[in-house]
Amino acid sequence: KADKTGDGRAPVEDLVECLNVKMMPEVRKGTMTPMEGAKEFIRRLEGTTKMSEGVITKGDFVDYYSWLSCSIIDDDTFVTLIETAWEVTERDVGEDRFKLCSRVMIVHSSEKVKGVTDPVKQEQYMRTTLQHFDLENDGTLTMEQFLKAAHRMSCTMDEEIGQLFFDKFAAEGGGLDYVMMARALFNVTE
Repeated sequence: KADKTGDGRAPVEDLVECLNVKMMPEVRKGTMTPMEGAKEFIRRLEGTTKMSEGVITKGDFVDYYSWLSCSIIDDDTFVTLIETAWEVTERDVGEDRFKLCSRVMIVHSSEKVKGVTDPVKQEQYMRTTLQHFDLENDGTLTMEQFLKAAHRMSCTMDEEIGQLFFDKFAAEGGGLDYVMMARALFNVTE
C-alpha cells in the first residue's frame, strides 16, 4: 500500500497513511494523537535504518522487522501481527480476512488466560468479553457492538468483514450469536 509507485520505496508520508496506530498505548490513553503516534513509529524506524531523504526502502523495512520477527514464536503469529498493524493481508480480503480476524481474537483470548491451554476456559474468556458489549443481555450483538468488541480483542475490522461473522453466526431474531461464535472458534461443544 505504501509503495505507490512499485519501485520498492515509500515516502514516510505514505507509510503514515497505512500504519494502524490506534493500539499504541499513548494513542489509547489520549496523550498522543494518531498522527503523532505514526510519526513516532516512523522516527524509531528511521533511527534503525540508513534512510535518507524521507524514503524507506523495502530493505529498510525488512531489516527493521527481521529483529522483531526473531522474538515471535511462529510465523503465523508474526504475519497476523504485521497484517493487523499495517492493515494489509498476504491474501485477498473476504474469507481470508475473516480467518485472520478470527485468529487475532482467538490469540487475544488465549493470551489473556496465560498458562491455560484448555480451550473451554479460553472460549469462556472470549464469551465473557463479548458479553460485556451485549447491552440488551440477550446473547446477541449488533454490528456496532461486535465491531467494538472485536477492537477490544485487538482486531480492527470494517462492517464488510463484520458481516462475514454475522452471516456465519446469525441469531434467530437477528444480530450475532456470540455464544455460538465463541464455541465455534474454539471448537467447544455444549
